[in-house]
Order: sequence, then C-alpha cells, then structure tokens
Amino acid sequence: MPRLLLLLVLSTGGLAFADIAPDNLAGCRGKSAGAACRTDDGQPGVCTKTMVSRPDYSEGPPPKYRQVEYLLCAGTSTATARAPSPAPWATGLFLTLLAGLGALFVLRRPRPT
Repeated sequence: MPRLLLLLVLSTGGLAFADIAPDNLAGCRGKSAGAACRTDDGQPGVCTKTMVSRPDYSEGPPPKYRQVEYLLCAGTSTATARAPSPAPWATGLFLTLLAGLGALFVLRRPRPT
C-alpha cells in the first residue's frame, strides 16, 4: 500500500502545470488591442491579439488542443533583457519530488502502539 501511494504521488506531479496562463497576459486585462501596457518584467509594450494552443478536456483525457485568442502585452523596446525563468517541467519535477519526500516521511514515521 505505501508503494502504491508513493507511485500515485510521483505520477501526478506533472498535472499541476496542465493549464498555465501564457506570459505577459496580466498587463492587458481590461484593455483593448493597441493599448499601452507593461510586460511581466516591467518593460513598456502594446496589447496585441495572439493565438495560443490550450488543452481542452471537455471530452475527457487525453486532451485535445484548440487555438484560443489572447490579448498579450508585446514589448516595444528593442533590447528587452529578461532573466530566464525555470522551465515548467523543472518546477513540476521539483514539486513532485517534494511531495514524494513528504509521503516518505509520513510512511516512515513510527506508528503508535
């Protein structure tokens, strides 16, 4: 039973990133195309319509992907430097390992007699 629980925890860690909003989305909330905005890293930009692939679970797993139109803030400066963000899979792997360690801690705890 403990191994089954550990396997379940480790196999579901990647599902946490199934529906992540695209970068530079927040700067254009409530605005129209062509409006001034700020990118996620604070650079000036313009709201532009962009097509993004999104998973659609309406028919159950596995998801089918559909194109959705978003209003994203596109940077207007010529030199936009941004610190690289960790890949979503790396964060998912970290969270999975953390959950696995937590499960091992709970399973290895001495039981009261």
